[in-house]
Amino acid sequence: MRNSHQRLYTLSRDRTFLVRASLFLGISFLLGAFLLSRLAPREPVPEFLMASDEGREEQREKFLEQIFREADADTAQVAEWIRMGPYLGLMGLDGLLTVDPEKITEMLAGSDGQLLESMEEMVARSQVSDEDKALLENLARGLYGKKEQKEEARAFLEERAAVSPPIRFANEFLGDVLMLAEESSEALPHYQVEGDTFEDAGRARKRTIRLLAQKNRQDELDQLLRDNRYRQELSHTERMNLALKFRDWPAVFRNLVASEWDSLFSRYFLLSLFAGGIWFVIIVQMAGFEKRAIFTCLLAVVFGMVSASFTLLVYLYQEEVRGFTMGGDLVQQFIYCVAGIGLREETLKLLLFAPLLLLLRGRSEIEALVAASMVGLGFAILENVNYYHAGTHSSPWVRFLTANFLHLSLTGLLGRALYRFTQYPSRRWEEFLATFILVVAGHGVYDLLLMSPELVDYEILYIIVFAALAYRYLEVAEQFRVSGRSQTISPMGIFVIGSTVLVGTVLLFAAWELPIRDALLSVGEGTLALAPVAFIFINRFRQV
Repeated sequence: MRNSHQRLYTLSRDRTFLVRASLFLGISFLLGAFLLSRLAPREPVPEFLMASDEGREEQREKFLEQIFREADADTAQVAEWIRMGPYLGLMGLDGLLTVDPEKITEMLAGSDGQLLESMEEMVARSQVSDEDKALLENLARGLYGKKEQKEEARAFLEERAAVSPPIRFANEFLGDVLMLAEESSEALPHYQVEGDTFEDAGRARKRTIRLLAQKNRQDELDQLLRDNRYRQELSHTERMNLALKFRDWPAVFRNLVASEWDSLFSRYFLLSLFAGGIWFVIIVQMAGFEKRAIFTCLLAVVFGMVSASFTLLVYLYQEEVRGFTMGGDLVQQFIYCVAGIGLREETLKLLLFAPLLLLLRGRSEIEALVAASMVGLGFAILENVNYYHAGTHSSPWVRFLTANFLHLSLTGLLGRALYRFTQYPSRRWEEFLATFILVVAGHGVYDLLLMSPELVDYEILYIIVFAALAYRYLEVAEQFRVSGRSQTISPMGIFVIGSTVLVGTVLLFAAWELPIRDALLSVGEGTLALAPVAFIFINRFRQV
């Protein structure tokens, strides 16, 4: 058994094997991405976009016929296209308009009739009822017509909105026209009538909620949200933001927890968990830990995820309530990054590590280092989910190399200092205080180099800071190897193979959503940009 472990360890350090294995996995993922890209249910690019000027109009006509024959666009969909107006071209429906994008401002002002003509043509081609066509035409005129046309459209919609029982879309479209005229108080009751009357009027209900919140009418909003039809229109994050607006902190906390819980069942969390799992195995393998320590490490990851939720709550208070945000000159940005981001995150991670000291009593300080590192890793795993949502397809790889290691290393070093302080408080309080200050400051400087507009030309400096941190942390962690404990797989093997699988998985996700060429560009750009950081780890792991 020992010999088989030794062979596996030796093989996982063999450069030739790692290169071949990575190439095999890379080619396999690439072929899978090509296949997924072809099988994905994606709307084709309209042919008229690729046609020459001479053939463009003919292709456009074919596209218009196809979209209303096969897409089966209902009234709500056509209304949404109308509201998008000249921006349809940015959303992939260029064929509905023939206008020059540079005329958008002019058209929105109503001085150019071409936009309205395109909207009316679209309505005429749709397969909705004649009554709905009349409502849609007047919505278009109320939004994009000249002054007289807008007044006539408003009068028509007011007449239809007054009918009892209400006609579907009449009040909603009137509300849209009133909002354009900056008459939100008059629009509100019409949206609410639409939302109260029709089950499928989700947009009108959302508009009602938004307007009540803007007007600070909390009592009415609370009453409205008791209706399940209105409440289900809002995600937990949207409910949290509403509660924050009215400083309802119990509701903020409840919806924050619910939102974080929902994120645990998303593909982004699974991807973040896999990326974090690579670092988990690397650090634990380096430690050569036995089963008793694995439990502590897993519990530490959970505690780290909890610390991420508490950090978000403090962030909301500091930035949304107290107004402590990044801005001003470089000095103010530095203060924010250190006293805001660095202090906030490192303090809360350390507080969640503190209960684990009870389990670490009597164990070595190196085990404390790893347990604290796992708290930082758990923080990064949950934090990364939001970044994946908002970032590019390469975000998982970028965050894997930077944020994951940043959090685990900083919290590891700080947690180890806290453990040493608890062993000898009178002798090591200065060491703990110095470590705390350096970790908070280092975290703040790292974020400053990435976030400050004034330092955008010096962004490369963050790699230097990151490299120094990586080498310091791994230098301490290398004590695991000195202890004589065996490793089954080398850190370099885990890192190289794990990274290949991570990038390949990200490529598969991208290929499902994008044409293969765009998927390769989206993932490849971010991957190559972080190649120097990957080299830092590979070079360091060769020595372990």
